[in-house]
Amino acid sequence: MMKMSFRNTTLKIALEKLHDNENSMYEYYSKLLKNLKTQEIKQKIKFIRDQEKAHIVLVTQMLSILDEEIKEG
Repeated sequence: MMKMSFRNTTLKIALEKLHDNENSMYEYYSKLLKNLKTQEIKQKIKFIRDQEKAHIVLVTQMLSILDEEIKEG
């Protein structure tokens, strides 16, 4: 088991900021998709947006793991 340390707290703060930024980018890509006309460009932006969503899920899981580690001390 990992002991709670300053590094864990710092990592959690950094991941939370990353998580917020990625959620903002996902929303931006979603809004952008609504305004695009060219199907080819829409597909490229949709792919990027979907990759962003996958990374949001990953960071969310990492934050959950860190939360558990922090609770256990």
